[in-house]
Amino acid sequence: MAQEKEKEEIEKKNEAKEASVRGKNLPISKKHAVAICKFIKNKKLEDAIKILELVKKKKVSVPFAKGMPHRKGISGGRYPAKASSYLIKMLHNLAANAIAKGLDPSNLIISAKADKGETFPRADRRRRGFKRAHIAIIAKEKIK
Repeated sequence: MAQEKEKEEIEKKNEAKEASVRGKNLPISKKHAVAICKFIKNKKLEDAIKILELVKKKKVSVPFAKGMPHRKGISGGRYPAKASSYLIKMLHNLAANAIAKGLDPSNLIISAKADKGETFPRADRRRRGFKRAHIAIIAKEKIK
């Protein structure tokens, strides 16, 4: 009985040190979502928002795995503006969640993950569905 209460208290303490946000069935390409998530992983929350704003303005390119033309400073990349705008909104929501949990948004480190979302058939019954992606972003407080 006492051990269960201790475990619950430890879990509550761990939950308080992280904030999360999830986007389901976002209308963006899975390839773009995965590339952006890899790009912003292990960055501070404020830095990630600034970088994605620059991606939207086509000042900074997001590195992609293969099959992409070369860009300045990296071997292959693109400027996924639509996907960046969705992730910027999610990062702003993440900052609000962190404030609600009593965390300092300037002290958060991002870990992001993207998965393939459900595909919905088009009206004309072609085999190809719309592009969909699930994105989960978790930010943990940096240990000093």
